[in-house]
Amino acid sequence: MIREQISLNGLWDWYISGGEKKKIKVPSSYLCVGEAIFEKTFQFNLLQNKRVILRFEGIAYEGAIYINENYIGNMVPYSRYDFDITEYLVQGENKVKVNIKDINASYGPSDGWENYGGIIWDVYLDIRNNVFISDYQILTEFTNNYSKVRCHLKVWVKKLKDGIFKGILNVTLTYNNVEYARVAENVNINLEEKCIELDFDVLNPLLWSLDSPHLYNLEIELKENTDVLDKVSQKIGFREFVKKETKFYLNGQKVILKGVCRHHMWGEQGYTLSLEQIENDMQMIKNMGANYVRLVHYPHPKQVIEIADRLGLMVSEEPGLWWSDPVSYTH
Repeated sequence: MIREQISLNGLWDWYISGGEKKKIKVPSSYLCVGEAIFEKTFQFNLLQNKRVILRFEGIAYEGAIYINENYIGNMVPYSRYDFDITEYLVQGENKVKVNIKDINASYGPSDGWENYGGIIWDVYLDIRNNVFISDYQILTEFTNNYSKVRCHLKVWVKKLKDGIFKGILNVTLTYNNVEYARVAENVNINLEEKCIELDFDVLNPLLWSLDSPHLYNLEIELKENTDVLDKVSQKIGFREFVKKETKFYLNGQKVILKGVCRHHMWGEQGYTLSLEQIENDMQMIKNMGANYVRLVHYPHPKQVIEIADRLGLMVSEEPGLWWSDPVSYTH
């Protein structure tokens, strides 16, 4: 087992302080109530040499997390949060509790449209080995009139066990199962986390464009001897978007932005849309002749970006909460 995900979606207990408990679906959105408590029990078999990461893809608007009554941390809205809960789990039955604030949250709702609270996107347990890939970033630079792209890849490896870890990172880049690049790097870690940097070239890349949104598959594999400890993959497109004076250029060609503003809200569902609804929404934007979507006024879920990449839509995304005073919020 490299990574395993255990969904915590489904029915949770939900109540306002002092009120009667009822069942509520997670993920979901509801009209703001002030403060509410979510609780769920789940069965878990403890595993040796494994880390258990509790991941929330997004809430509205502020949440405090507890595992078996132990405080784990806080969250603010629309953003992914990972919490290592390994040390707080017990064999058998465990309980996760989330105290959600909406109306009075520091990064809370604003005037102008309906506002929703809740655990609005997916929740799950991500089980990993004691050494794993914690993050990665790829930067690109084009030369020779886009016939060559220099890729600079950063991979952060986290080690949560004693001693020095010695292994290897294998990186492959493929398109339609054809290999375009392969590179390996030795890994030697005596700290908790280390950034490994790799460089490789791709010749005559298929460029991502509005009409031909070519996407490559980047795969990063972490090994110790012959054992694969972790593996992650990501669809990436090779493109260059620049501004010169008052004009925009995509891959050296002038482009005029023809777009719409999109809120990630849907009727009584609030911020909680199905994948099919997101797909249909983005496809309709593409079909109407738009080439650009402004995602307002807060981070949208990752599926929106992935679908835009696949359909050939440019996007801009905002950090969100433009109405809030960041000085007023403290962790």
